[in-house]
Amino acid sequence: MRKFALIFLLAMPALSGHANAEANRPYIEFNANYLQNLENKSTGAVNPNNAADNTLKVTFEPMTGLGGEIGIKNIQDSGFRLAATAEFATINPKTLKFSGTGGSSSVNVSGTAKDDAAVYKFKGYYDFELSKSAELFLGAALGVIDNNGDTDPATAAILGVNFKLNEHIYFGVKGEYAYLFTGKNRGGVSSEDVQTLIVGINLGYVF
Repeated sequence: MRKFALIFLLAMPALSGHANAEANRPYIEFNANYLQNLENKSTGAVNPNNAADNTLKVTFEPMTGLGGEIGIKNIQDSGFRLAATAEFATINPKTLKFSGTGGSSSVNVSGTAKDDAAVYKFKGYYDFELSKSAELFLGAALGVIDNNGDTDPATAAILGVNFKLNEHIYFGVKGEYAYLFTGKNRGGVSSEDVQTLIVGINLGYVF
């Protein structure tokens, strides 16, 4: 494992090819995203005073969202990139399944319980130059999600590729695995951590 890590570190300058790229270039990027939440479970949804006996499982419709990102590329000619992002989506639960001491029941709520959410993150990337017109990037993010006044921390792992149209404009695709650390909301409901899979397209301008 140590040998592999050493070989990877030694190969990074050759993979990135950023020695000939201009350092510290600011950029702005717009994102369109497709999101799918995995099933999540809440407790206390039926009776907050007796949470141990009541659970709520929620499934979600696929979601679409928009976002923006500003940052700096190739910091100190290193290939690293730092950015701040804001992303917005409408959460649309599909089914609610209640279970507790009195039995269980399922309710279809698709289209009737929509809720807006905003996610604010700081992201760090490393760009690998595959060719003069293509860059592979790996990234990680840390931030918060604001859902109807409730705020929880979130993190993500990111993989994607950008294609340069000219010196300033690029477009790309990315995949993101986001993890939301939920807690108890203002209604007294405690939720399990939520996992979200995200596929997005990017359109950016490098100054």
